[in-house]
Amino acid sequence: MYALDNKSGIEQMPEIPEVFSKNPLWFTEGRDGNSPSYPGAHWFNIVQAELLNVLKEAGIEPEKKSLDQLWQAIQTINRRRPSLTKKRIKLDIPLVFDGYESELLAANLTDSTGYIYPGSFAIDEQTNELVILYGGSWDNAPMYLVARDFDTGEQKWWVKLSTTSIGEGISINYDYGSRKAFVAGRQNGYLYSFDLTNVTNGTTLEIASSHEVGIYNQFSYDNGVWAVERNAPFVAGYIARNTIDFYDKNFNLLNSVSLPIWSSGYVTKTTNSYAPYLNKRQGFALKGNKLFCAFGGAHDNNTPAVCCEYQGTKIFNLAGDCLEEAMLEPIAMRKILTQHLGKQSELRRIENEGIVVTSKGEVYTLYIYHSRATSFETRKKEGIVVFQELTDAGDCVDYSEAVTYTAQPDFMSLRRMPRGTSGKMIDPLTGREITQMSEIFKFIRELNIPDLMFETGGFTNITDIDGELLGRGLIIRVVNQNTVMYVEITNRNHATLPNLPSSYAATLSSDGRVWSKNKCDLSIGGDLVFGKDSNGESTILARISTKNFTKGKNVLLADVQSGASNNNAFIGGGSSVYEGVNQIRFFTAENKGEAGTARWAILNSGHFIPWSNGVYDLGATNNRIKNIYSRELSIAKEDNSQALIRIANALREITLNVSAGGNAGLWDNTLSKWLLMVGSDGILKAGTTPTIDAVGNELVTASWFKSQFTQSLSSNGWQKFPSGLILQWGTYNANSQSVFNFPIAFTQNCFLVLPVDYNSTGQNLVMITGTNKNAESFQIQTSGGDVGLFSVIAIGV
Repeated sequence: MYALDNKSGIEQMPEIPEVFSKNPLWFTEGRDGNSPSYPGAHWFNIVQAELLNVLKEAGIEPEKKSLDQLWQAIQTINRRRPSLTKKRIKLDIPLVFDGYESELLAANLTDSTGYIYPGSFAIDEQTNELVILYGGSWDNAPMYLVARDFDTGEQKWWVKLSTTSIGEGISINYDYGSRKAFVAGRQNGYLYSFDLTNVTNGTTLEIASSHEVGIYNQFSYDNGVWAVERNAPFVAGYIARNTIDFYDKNFNLLNSVSLPIWSSGYVTKTTNSYAPYLNKRQGFALKGNKLFCAFGGAHDNNTPAVCCEYQGTKIFNLAGDCLEEAMLEPIAMRKILTQHLGKQSELRRIENEGIVVTSKGEVYTLYIYHSRATSFETRKKEGIVVFQELTDAGDCVDYSEAVTYTAQPDFMSLRRMPRGTSGKMIDPLTGREITQMSEIFKFIRELNIPDLMFETGGFTNITDIDGELLGRGLIIRVVNQNTVMYVEITNRNHATLPNLPSSYAATLSSDGRVWSKNKCDLSIGGDLVFGKDSNGESTILARISTKNFTKGKNVLLADVQSGASNNNAFIGGGSSVYEGVNQIRFFTAENKGEAGTARWAILNSGHFIPWSNGVYDLGATNNRIKNIYSRELSIAKEDNSQALIRIANALREITLNVSAGGNAGLWDNTLSKWLLMVGSDGILKAGTTPTIDAVGNELVTASWFKSQFTQSLSSNGWQKFPSGLILQWGTYNANSQSVFNFPIAFTQNCFLVLPVDYNSTGQNLVMITGTNKNAESFQIQTSGGDVGLFSVIAIGV
């Protein structure tokens, strides 16, 4: 990249001309009556300056014969951008704390028989302390808080907590009256607080308060909002730890979010067969409308790593969508970290133990890089590194060479199993072909998937749990209830519906190994009966039936779906899987055995209507509707017949009535008269006698009443009254005229003119009287003297 370099150039950039067009203009070769475009020297100067500034920002000196400098500049600038792969070492501190040995000794343990290990951390910005939560390995071991200076790493104090916990969450909080540390109980649903107002080194802190919020282990606090890992299942009965509940400062539930199951975090890679394929969450930090999640189970030595051992960070919005992530292969990460820390020998262990976002938005993570196999003396000097993430500081190191990618099976939101290149159905995480219904049960149960659907036939041959091969052309939906699976079977080819296999419920044995069928006759073409006893008899009296099914005729379709926070039944088709129906009708029969009669219907327009005109009531004497919420409530008739809205109790009945004659108002049915009525003239009237036709006094509105009082409130002005009376006033000069006009002419006659001399311009006060008055003007008579200015009041109609 180089600037213009010949004799035609000058050394100073000419002034750029003013903008010609606010809209972008484009080059043309000249056609359709347009002349060919010419850029002008200033356009080339602008482009050249832009390109040279990119090189300057990247610190690259232009070279005439180098043709990739712009690319190099873009790469250099991009590398400066903060990202989750760039890490700056904030602290490199000991894994073992002062007090570690004495606590092991008190438990009759040694470093070879027991250990105390970090589980999470917090940053106290007011005291500039890094506070690490440790847990002991022995039964009923207490938790420990160890505080270090956040700049030097020097230990300041340590205390014991009178509780046991997994230790995957801690918050230092000043919003509850004093400095407090919050930690979770041992998966018992409680969040505990401990007072840190006066901390004495080596003492035991008692629980100051407890709050039952249904917490499993991990949690975070930000600006009056708690984010808590739920200790209950989001779907069925399996706790997958992927649901986060949000509480306000007073521990009132606000809402919940379910993170993708592949980013939920199983306890260890041996939890179940799918755990190794899923990233293991080690903690999270709530900041504003984002969740910053730390990942990475412990990985030792150079054995091949699995997904739950990948280290890194993911950022989610509060809808559960992953916005950004950087997951690192642990062996590759350790190699970079070894150099980053300046260690002589390669590190053999790595494990993420939490994440914190400060009030300034700075992101920190804590990693353990030594294990118990490392000598005790070494662990007393090092073993924990605290990274600052998302930084462009000059001393940060880019770990992008260790980035790895994990499966993100977004297709599971469609509740469908994928197909491999062979066309066979495969497990999306393991890549293995699925041939057994029990494998599908295992997949959705252990991954906490609400339900899924698949089709048989073609390359997909699925053997049911009873050993029978499912026929071709079947559409099968499996609903997950943890240890019970509900299997619904239908068919695309309606002609073969009578031959469908029965739908059923499958129950998992107590040892978790075998699924067994329970009869649940649930197939289109027969009776849909839910619940049967051991003899096969229905345990309920009612049943849903689609007997005499004929293609294209009446179809009952109930679409049951599980959403993010509830479980809804959609009648009529409410998903991308089922098409909606055009009309839903409701039938009842007055007597047993009679054919049903259509009573109500929902039309394709959405209107809810009675199937007969003016026949059915909504609600009854002992079955009343509590409230009706409506944008507007109207009784509409297209003809001129009477329209009524009645409001009644046992004492009185009032009706809003629009009569056939066009009168509208309030009608007292008991007295049979109008109380208030608006006739065709639009005037509101009040009834006076107990007959329907008798209407007496007219009622006026405030705006009408005000309109009857017109006026001009000026120095020469007037006021009209509803009776017709007019009051006028004004000031006149007797020295300049002899006939004086009223501000406005009286409509009929002037009754009275009262002039008075106030001697503002004349020499003396003079007695004057009005004379020769008419509707438009008047004259005056004086007792002599210089009158000058005088004022007058006139009254007339």
